Amino acid sequence: MTPRYLAALERGERNVTLDTFDEYAGFLGLDAGALLSGEVHDELPAVRVRPDDANPKGRRGSRQ
Repeated sequence: MTPRYLAALERGERNVTLDTFDEYAGFLGLDAGALLSGEVHDELPAVRVRPDDANPKGRRGSRQ
């Protein structure tokens, strides 16, 4: 599975079989039924904390 394939799934450009969906849900440690019904919620912090060493070499794209 590539990031491009996942992005196409999210945009609705590709379809996934239920067997494959169940396999991916299991890989993520989620129940496929709960995922489909919307019972699974993100538990990410409201604000992302960016460590000082997130981009230690100052590569392009750095927000320094």
